Amino acid sequence: MPCKYGSETMLSFVDDILSGAKSPCVMLGEIPDPLTSISMIIRCLEPDTTYMFRLWAVDNTGRRSSPSEVTIKTPCPAVDDVKAQGERTPEEWRRSVLVMVFKNKGDVQTCSNYRGIKLISHTMKLWERVVEAMLREEVNIFVHLNSFLLRRATTYAIFASRMLMEKYREGQKKELHCVFVDLEKAYDRVLRKLWYCMRKSEIADKIYNLFNGYTSGKEQQTAYNMLMDLGSPTLHRVLYHYNQRYESFGEFTWRCEDELGPRKAGLILSQLDDLSGWCRGLLQEPKIGLRRASLKFLACRYTDTKAFSLSWMELAQGLHKSCDEQTLPVMYNDYGEPKEI
Repeated sequence: MPCKYGSETMLSFVDDILSGAKSPCVMLGEIPDPLTSISMIIRCLEPDTTYMFRLWAVDNTGRRSSPSEVTIKTPCPAVDDVKAQGERTPEEWRRSVLVMVFKNKGDVQTCSNYRGIKLISHTMKLWERVVEAMLREEVNIFVHLNSFLLRRATTYAIFASRMLMEKYREGQKKELHCVFVDLEKAYDRVLRKLWYCMRKSEIADKIYNLFNGYTSGKEQQTAYNMLMDLGSPTLHRVLYHYNQRYESFGEFTWRCEDELGPRKAGLILSQLDDLSGWCRGLLQEPKIGLRRASLKFLACRYTDTKAFSLSWMELAQGLHKSCDEQTLPVMYNDYGEPKEI
């Protein structure tokens, strides 16, 4: 891996710590002799990178001595080819904390209005990048999949659609139908057969085992104390209520975005003998069902054409069009409204 140099990137932090200010990246170490030497602990540096610092001494009058250059080489992270050869992921890398963040829209008691953010180990992030690089060498991703590739954002597709509309307005006599569909809910709900696709794509067994190693068997904990500050949904409120007034029944987690979440919680809590009726009523609130929504869009036909003009006002004058409203069916899962108890 080629090294890169960062010159004077931490001088501001060094100046702050020497002047008495607190900095999260630079702190003072043990000083054996304050008159002759000073030690610092520098953090917040990227791995496998060479940094060059220019330091000098300052006397009581504010004069500086001749600068001295210090070179620091940060080591590589604890990810090597040995773990790749073993096709095993360390157990401590799989531990994560799930934090549910409210989307600031809709009812706070509806699970679909929360977004799960999983806090994983930094070493696990580096390991996933290594495995991802190995996978990209095996498969080819279509270039038209915007928002899934580097430097191919969704805004590029929107810009291409707008340019296509302008071209049709210039002089084309064909009909143009444009529909913008938000696939966020579709990717959140559709069950993707990842392992089946990898097998059918003739992915190497080594990469398949590496992916299966860091995606299965993870230990996940839910930050309940943060959930209460964010306005927890119904199921988390049931758990908090029971832990406060009854005996503790262990730790378990569920995913609010998944249909199995309320059912899994209901299965565990139904085995408790002294569960109050109030808790049973709350568990029956989320009613999950498959719904069909209609996405409306306008289909316009331009009857007359005009020459291209730089002015939108001149282009719109004398241009006749006929538009009719059409609908597009969209399937999605919905959580029912909470009941008043």
